[in-house]
Amino acid sequence: MEPVADGSDLPEAPPADVVNSLRFLREAWRPFLLKPSDEEIEEMKIKAAVAEEEADAHAAKCTSVESPGMNQRLLHQGFLPIIGAMELFGTAWDGYSAEERQHAANLRVLDVIGIPLFCPWYLFLGKLFSQEDALYEVAPDALCTVLRLVLALAAVLVLLLHSQAVPKPTKEADAFHVQRKLGYWVYLTRHCIAFQAWHQVLTLLAPFSPMLGAATNGLCISVGGLGWFVTMQYFSLVVPADGFKEECKKWAERGVAFGPVQHALHIPPFFIGALDLFLRPSALLARSLNVFSCLRFGAFYVVVYVAVFFGNYQLTGKWPYAFMDAFGTDVAKWSKFITVQAGRLSSV
Repeated sequence: MEPVADGSDLPEAPPADVVNSLRFLREAWRPFLLKPSDEEIEEMKIKAAVAEEEADAHAAKCTSVESPGMNQRLLHQGFLPIIGAMELFGTAWDGYSAEERQHAANLRVLDVIGIPLFCPWYLFLGKLFSQEDALYEVAPDALCTVLRLVLALAAVLVLLLHSQAVPKPTKEADAFHVQRKLGYWVYLTRHCIAFQAWHQVLTLLAPFSPMLGAATNGLCISVGGLGWFVTMQYFSLVVPADGFKEECKKWAERGVAFGPVQHALHIPPFFIGALDLFLRPSALLARSLNVFSCLRFGAFYVVVYVAVFFGNYQLTGKWPYAFMDAFGTDVAKWSKFITVQAGRLSSV
């Protein structure tokens, strides 16, 4: 019978520091011992480049075959009216990134919230600047009612156009950053066309409510003047600006009618405001023409809008209009500009 090995005859284990030293040397020299030759490295680079090209080609093929375009994705998400409006006015574009599409969705949410809220805001201003006891209006004749309906539809269409059909900004545009917090509500144009839309809709209902009659008749000159102001300022300040010209050129190269749509937005407020006054009885219009009230409205809304775009600047670091960049944060320049604009708005 062989003796059972109890381990006493085995060689003594090497010291721990020796084992650690050998392990360190093995790990340290492993990359050099296993390092491929230069030819092998070059061959691996070529194979990696070929594999990357094949992967890109496969991804592009899958995208073109399986992934729907932006219009189809929006259609599946229930945005058919939006796409219809954009295609109708030539402002649809498929080149938006995911972040830019999310920005467009945020703008729609802000409009869904802001447009209804402008109705009580309008009524509040009507209460503040109109003479409730003197401006109640009896029901107009049928022709006047039809014409007012046409004006209301036109004003609502302009608001819809501004909300849905205007091409949304891309990430490299200043407007993308300007609109991050307040959306289109940072622009005076949006305030004007929202006022006009609610003004015309509530004017249709005015014969049924003394309060609406007082508000709409009391604000008709102020809202009309705001429309004239926006149209004139657009053509005198925005259209000549280099930033606006560059934006129009950029969108035109993409096949998007940015400039014509902007003109279509800013021209109607002038005529809607004028026709609204034309349809009101001259006696009632004479009672509405309260110079002091119009001056107060103009001064009040200048303060409101200045607060809006200065607050937005604090949040985004961007001014809503390109020509404002020249003012920077110079108090003297801004004071002069605001004073001039307040005078123009109050005197329109």
